[in-house]
Amino acid sequence: MPELSTRTAGSPQLAFRQRGLLVAALLALVVGTLVGLAAVVFLEAISWVQWLALGTREELLISGLVEQPWWRRFAGPVVGGVIVGGLMMILYPTLPRPPGVANVIAASALRRGRMSFRDGIKAASLNAISLGFGASVGREGPMVHWGATIGAWGARMLGLDPRIRRTLLACGVSAAVAASFNAPLAGVFFALEVVVGHYAFSLFAPCVLAALAATLVGRAIRGDDPAFIMPEIVMAGAADFPLFGLLGGASGLVAVLFIVLTFRIVRVADRLSMPWWSRPAVAGLIVGLIAIQLPQVLGIGYEATQLTLAGQYGLVLLVAVLAGKIVCAAACQGLGFGGGVFSPSLLIGAALGASFGQVVALAPWTTSDPAAYAIVGMGATAAAVLGAPISTVLMVFELTGSYPMAVGSMVAVVIAVGLSRALTGHSFFTRQLQMLGLDIRDGKDVSLLQNTRVSEILDTDVDTVAPSTPAPEALERLIASRWGRVFVVSDTGQLQGFITLETSRSALKDPENTAGDVAMDALSVTASCDLTTAMKRFVEKGEAHVPVVMDDGSNTLVGLIHDFDVSYAYHRAMLVAEGQDDLPASAEWSREKPN
Repeated sequence: MPELSTRTAGSPQLAFRQRGLLVAALLALVVGTLVGLAAVVFLEAISWVQWLALGTREELLISGLVEQPWWRRFAGPVVGGVIVGGLMMILYPTLPRPPGVANVIAASALRRGRMSFRDGIKAASLNAISLGFGASVGREGPMVHWGATIGAWGARMLGLDPRIRRTLLACGVSAAVAASFNAPLAGVFFALEVVVGHYAFSLFAPCVLAALAATLVGRAIRGDDPAFIMPEIVMAGAADFPLFGLLGGASGLVAVLFIVLTFRIVRVADRLSMPWWSRPAVAGLIVGLIAIQLPQVLGIGYEATQLTLAGQYGLVLLVAVLAGKIVCAAACQGLGFGGGVFSPSLLIGAALGASFGQVVALAPWTTSDPAAYAIVGMGATAAAVLGAPISTVLMVFELTGSYPMAVGSMVAVVIAVGLSRALTGHSFFTRQLQMLGLDIRDGKDVSLLQNTRVSEILDTDVDTVAPSTPAPEALERLIASRWGRVFVVSDTGQLQGFITLETSRSALKDPENTAGDVAMDALSVTASCDLTTAMKRFVEKGEAHVPVVMDDGSNTLVGLIHDFDVSYAYHRAMLVAEGQDDLPASAEWSREKPN
């Protein structure tokens, strides 16, 4: 049987890991501090670009636009789209939009925590331009990418191993969300729930420290005001919880509409063969035209969300904001503007919830304030879009400080996320990853196998015979083979079958027979297929060694894969998912035939 070769212990990386949580804590504090400072710089960059484009540096964009002419609301997104489209052709000629949260998830799950610092700077610059010119996108996604880049870059500069790289990447994410919302708990659980996919203490503790450090830095420089000032909320009591559940269902449907519309826009643009450089400008035109009458659709929408929570909008305006924000945010995401979906989801959910609250207020019985429904709708819609139910409920609790509101949000979030997943099978981020050819919906361990090709574990040393080889000679080759089988291959390299020790000895000893006569049909896989498909082949036929062909058309034999190699890859994937990546990328098997 093949044995795993012995590896030398005591490497510098292993010794570094054994120092424990103290080192991880120190690194997390450094990353959190750096990300907190970087977040301040990023937000300042957005405000200055916004001043150039829209004539105001105010984060409360609607108030800042009051004294500006109408054409500025129209021209800002259009000009921004032209600039972003042109820069995308230079900086990312092969990508449809700047990298974001989906790329961070892929880096953590599939690339061992590797991220390019140069890409991080380019993406942050494009995202700042998009947000500053009024694109209907969020700032949290760009900050997550920027924070993760800083964490991964720090680990790479120190020469740390993949496990530490992923830890510092997660620290960067938690710090970025905490700095953006002034909500450290939400930042920690967003990093663990959405990006990493597990809650091991070895990751939880560093993420907490990074989020706290970033929050303290942000508060010291920008003040300690929360992202939203919550109104005084009066709840009717337990009678409202069925209504919260109904609102959760509506939020799930709205989230599905937003996700489906975004990627339908992508398909339409592809079908029309729209040049990449023109797509952000088209999105800017859509936003600009709507913003002439509805400035609430511009930018991250924090002021519009705040006014919605405060009950400043009537039902007609709320419905207009809801529809306009869905269209504008979907167009900006689908047509290549940089930015995230968190802030748009909050405004969409708040408008939906406030509309729902104003309608149920007409009921003859006592109901909660519309603000309560706005908060619940905000959390449920964001959770369904992001696929982040836990961190969203915690964000509601941090923002409101109300346990009943958190419980009400839990009811709505569970229904919204469940309905969204039942109808689409995706969050916004997993749908983006699918468009990039990556699928992690079944978990990051399975995803690693789904995104690992058979060619990566291929054994090219194969025992073969020609179809015309006399059967007795094929038997001798079979006895001397390493894996108890020889493969019958034509002169042109095409696989025609295989012979094993289970093949009839009488047929093999008959000199009248050839290898081609006694060969059995071989169930093969292609070099480009993924390891989950390969595992199915092993189960289907009970084989320990499966031949690999170049492609289905040529059926040209290129090597073998072995069940122990696939099992090793799966075992390593499980360790990756649990944050215990102590194994090399491939097994060091001794393939010598045992004596």
